[in-house]
Amino acid sequence: MEVHHDAMPEEASMFTHDCPSCGRRELIFNDQVTALENHLDGFLITFTCWCGATGTHLEERIVPAA
Repeated sequence: MEVHHDAMPEEASMFTHDCPSCGRRELIFNDQVTALENHLDGFLITFTCWCGATGTHLEERIVPAA
């Protein structure tokens, strides 16, 4: 899935990640996101850590899917 970074608002796009590869807790920004997948539980975000490792983060839904 291709991610269009220009479609994402700059102010709403960061989260923290505890990377098992480098052992650091890092802020992940929208320009590090490589894929977004819609799941019943929320959005699965695939990204590249600052160290170069690929990581994932599940952003859970606030409201259950209908």
